[in-house]
Amino acid sequence: MVTTRTTKQVQNADAKYINDILYFSANANNKWFGTKKCAKMLYELDFDVYEEQGQSLTGDTYVKEKYGPLPKRFYDILRKMKDEGYLMYEPKAIDF
Repeated sequence: MVTTRTTKQVQNADAKYINDILYFSANANNKWFGTKKCAKMLYELDFDVYEEQGQSLTGDTYVKEKYGPLPKRFYDILRKMKDEGYLMYEPKAIDF
């Protein structure tokens, strides 16, 4: 049996994703906080939650990149945050 995620589940996952990024950006005590650090923090969060609960918090999968894992939907979520007014700058692709 093949199951697909409903629109409501995708929206819920996006909301969790956005809230995680907003929390990191508000509480990171570092002037160098940017997309690379955010991606690494999401990885740590997702896998800590995965170890405890058996599923990731964001529901995203990770891609192996040169400088560490990168969530597949990371830039899509950042663009969505920019479009909805959560971000005040244009997210740039990082050289992973």
